[in-house]
Amino acid sequence: MSEEVLGSGSVINNWEILYKVDGKSYFCKCIHCGVERKVFNNQLRDTRINPIKARCRNCTKLKVGDEYVTNKGFKYKIEEYVSSTKVLIKFEPDDLCPDGYERYTTKYYINDGCIDYPFERSAAGIGYIGYLKKDFTANRSILDTWIKMIKRCYGPSEKDKAYTDCSVCEDWHNFYNFHRWYDKQKVNGFYQKGYQIDKDILHPDVKVYSPEHCRLVPEEINSFTNNVHCDSRKSNLPTGVSWKKRNNKYQVSIKSGYNTNKYLCLVSCPKEGYEIYKKEKLKSARKLADKWEGLVVPEIISALRNYKSPEWDWVANEYIKEVF
Repeated sequence: MSEEVLGSGSVINNWEILYKVDGKSYFCKCIHCGVERKVFNNQLRDTRINPIKARCRNCTKLKVGDEYVTNKGFKYKIEEYVSSTKVLIKFEPDDLCPDGYERYTTKYYINDGCIDYPFERSAAGIGYIGYLKKDFTANRSILDTWIKMIKRCYGPSEKDKAYTDCSVCEDWHNFYNFHRWYDKQKVNGFYQKGYQIDKDILHPDVKVYSPEHCRLVPEEINSFTNNVHCDSRKSNLPTGVSWKKRNNKYQVSIKSGYNTNKYLCLVSCPKEGYEIYKKEKLKSARKLADKWEGLVVPEIISALRNYKSPEWDWVANEYIKEVF
């Protein structure tokens, strides 16, 4: 940059040059706030400075009562300016924090706009993290489980349409609360890596994910309970029974594993087919109870041993009841 460019009236970054003081400095005025001061030549020539974001110290000085907006649109104001590394801010009140949420941050993050608000409903417009990153270290797999649970209930995809009527208890809208519950399940002596969350085993009629209704179980048990109502609404037939036009009969099958079917037989009467299915389902429940006893909480084993398939109303073409 030549001496001619740095003449009176030139604008470099946020500084308008008024006149040259000596060979090392210029007297300048900030184009943003109007403050006038001496600025050294090497500062004006510093290529590391972003001309768009350049501000003088007076511009970036934090004042109590000053209002700002985060990059995600949350408004807050300065409550107390302790130092450049400690500033108390307060967010505007909302339904989760009626009095406004307060937290400490730094001058750098305020100027940059990247301040976390732990009560941002970032998961399907419902779930929020509930803590600051520096205060708690979350397990990524638990976070993934929580996000999938929230999205299944409040933003279901086509494959999750069976969860349309489901919801998550208000306490679990807060991921931090869900994480604490999950951690407790992991240390109760009945947990192995890969277990999944299930709400249907103990209370099949309940549509709410909550600490009272949910347990961690292996995929095999989770799949067993998830397959109770396969396509019954579409076919007007109970799970396990389907019409096979090619054979002109009803086929009876049962889920074997997560995505496979085990063929049982062909029958002429759907009622007969469902009775066969129920007997096979009962055997599967007993086998699962024997296999996983001592590896999952006792109440799950008890539910499997006392399992009963829901009864089917052959007139209304719907389940009458679901009882474990």
